[in-house]
Amino acid sequence: MSKNIKLIGIVFAVGMITILSARVDGKEGKGQTVGGPCKYNEIPGTCLITSVKKASPDQNNCPKDPVEVLFAFAPNDKKAPAQYRFPKWQDSNQHLTIGDGKNPPRKWVVDQGLFEGAAKICKRTEITQGTCTPVIFKFVDVDYSNANNLCSGS
Repeated sequence: MSKNIKLIGIVFAVGMITILSARVDGKEGKGQTVGGPCKYNEIPGTCLITSVKKASPDQNNCPKDPVEVLFAFAPNDKKAPAQYRFPKWQDSNQHLTIGDGKNPPRKWVVDQGLFEGAAKICKRTEITQGTCTPVIFKFVDVDYSNANNLCSGS
């Protein structure tokens, strides 16, 4: 009898996984983020570009003249770090990436005025709902629209 209960449990578990998978992959799940939509708290500030250098070939790079861009975030409100939801997520030594986390092409970096010492308006965003990336830095005054085209050489 014990074997039958285990078998029923396994069949039930497999059935539930199949039903839930079909719901995510089927009509009801299209266009939805797995884990629900993500919401973020925005902390306004400035990002200071601390380094722009040729990217190492072992990194996730654009194929066309990639550069590694490092920056440090400083919140407008100096008391903000005491309220961070993720205080161990550092504001300094962050990488500016495009697309799927690639180091951007030099031409795009130059076009956007991202040189060592440049200060750009940006936000530290911290997740408050969902299962997305916990902390994202968003450059407000940087135009990403052509970044991927320059990356691929289009």
